[in-house]
Amino acid sequence: MNQFLGYIFNQFVGFGGVLSLIFGLIQILKGRSTKNLIVFMIFISMSFFLIKGLVLLNGLGLSYSHFFSSEIFFILLIGPSLFIYFNLLLLDEKVNLTRLLPHYVPAVLFLFYFGFDTLFLISEGKPLTDLNEKFESRYDFAYGLSTVITIVYMSVILIKFLQLFKGSFSDYPWSKHIIGILSIGISGVLINLWIDFRFLFPEFSFFLQLYVLDLCMLTLTVLYAFVISQIYPITFNIISETFRKMSYQKTTLQNIDPNDLGERLENLMKRDKIYLETGITLNLLAQKLEIKSHQLSEFLNKNLNKSFFTYINHFRIEEAKTRLIHETESSVIKIAYDSGFNSLSVFNTTFKKEVGITPSQFKKKHSKKTILPFGFKASRNGKSR
Repeated sequence: MNQFLGYIFNQFVGFGGVLSLIFGLIQILKGRSTKNLIVFMIFISMSFFLIKGLVLLNGLGLSYSHFFSSEIFFILLIGPSLFIYFNLLLLDEKVNLTRLLPHYVPAVLFLFYFGFDTLFLISEGKPLTDLNEKFESRYDFAYGLSTVITIVYMSVILIKFLQLFKGSFSDYPWSKHIIGILSIGISGVLINLWIDFRFLFPEFSFFLQLYVLDLCMLTLTVLYAFVISQIYPITFNIISETFRKMSYQKTTLQNIDPNDLGERLENLMKRDKIYLETGITLNLLAQKLEIKSHQLSEFLNKNLNKSFFTYINHFRIEEAKTRLIHETESSVIKIAYDSGFNSLSVFNTTFKKEVGITPSQFKKKHSKKTILPFGFKASRNGKSR
């Protein structure tokens, strides 16, 4: 690569890395919701990969190239994060921690292994130079495995997206760009896969050329996503609503008796009090009703004008109100957990949003008057005698 092209490449990839970093940080500034945190992880991972590639190709930090392999952790974050984010948009459902963590097990396991390996090298006084003259690493197999995992996740997302929007792309012009972003991203990851498994091809001699192409493809993915978000500024705000609308059109809800479904749902709420289960999700409730999750979501939105969590939390708040009035000796936090909430802050926020006052204020307002022992009566100044 001549000097001019090298300069253009450095500027292009460097800009992509910095833009990805800024885009990720902006998500955190927007608020620490699950969706924002996941988008943050995706773009921070992309930023690390691009900046590390730029550092490597410019011959910087080679004496400590062992630390370059930490990017495997970030690669392992991208696939699961994209998959979970897609499902959040599609189902408009909060992710339960117990369902989210398994997707990140490979990333966490690698992080522990890499940490112990690093401590071992340092304690033994061994060099932290991991790459040889052919840019081969002790972690080549881990690189390849992490890339395969990412490809699987991204392919599943692309297939689901194509199925969902089949025959409807003309109605949603931005959907083609989402597919374009995913396609370019997958192409870049496939190139990366070829690089990772180059040890299977003894005659492989164009690592640098493929690595440059890989970084360019991933930079293009970041830039494409940024440009589309500017051309269609409401894209990422309406995508969730569109997904739900599309999924509703493809359900068989018309074959379900809404009165029967409503009655069975009410029985689960009022008789079985299923809302008291802190781990209840849209999927679990749908299974108990023997329907699909998107059918239940459609029923709640169309017939009750409520989302899943709004519906569940309504019953939890009613339960809490009853307990606050009658369980005078119980603390607010105990009542929160007994009513199905797994967080006091969420309970307080939800309660005030629906009732208009905090749980503590509600409890104080409805507390019974103190009953004095027989033979005593309150004087006008409030003291007993």
